[in-house]
Amino acid sequence: LGVRLEDNLQSARLSLVVEGATDAQIFRALIPTLSESIANHLEAGTVVIEHLGGGSNLSYRLSQYSTGVCDYYAVVDKDEQGRRAIEAAQKTKLLSDKDYRMVSYRGKHEGEIEDLIDPAVYLEVVNSRFGLSLTARQVMRGKGKWSRRIAQLLEDNGKNVDDDTVSELKWLVADAVAESPTEALLGDTLVSEIVKDLEGRLYGWEE
Repeated sequence: LGVRLEDNLQSARLSLVVEGATDAQIFRALIPTLSESIANHLEAGTVVIEHLGGGSNLSYRLSQYSTGVCDYYAVVDKDEQGRRAIEAAQKTKLLSDKDYRMVSYRGKHEGEIEDLIDPAVYLEVVNSRFGLSLTARQVMRGKGKWSRRIAQLLEDNGKNVDDDTVSELKWLVADAVAESPTEALLGDTLVSEIVKDLEGRLYGWEE
């Protein structure tokens, strides 16, 4: 996080700030399927997607943006770390209510971007990798966020799960989304609302 933003964002006018590298890959794949306008801005470099390496880094990064580098919009997980990150950024006036979304999915107490992805897109590769036969119904069951549920499923099926395992699972999902972005979303989800928010800012530039 010590890299100067000016060196990386010379053409950028808006940055979509997300938590992890897999989040960034998923958004890069999904957004062009939902908005031709934002897709064009991504290609031109006037809109960028940056990952933080964890929600706890949000305030630090936004403090750099606040010097006028470019406009920003944040998407974080709906979990304790995400809530703390949003609260901290709001207390220091770095973030207003219109500047962020927390990833949520109906019926879940917590949420992350993988919760919005259709398991049919990635289950074949996950099952092949771990020698399992998990179903979409199993993956969707439960109130916790996706990484907790999928880790518990693997453990329940006799697999050893650690942070590296969860990271690998996230990359399997991100790669599957990149290969089949038009089929990836579970219906009309929060991603569509995020795209509308971003488009609103783009229309403001072009008026």
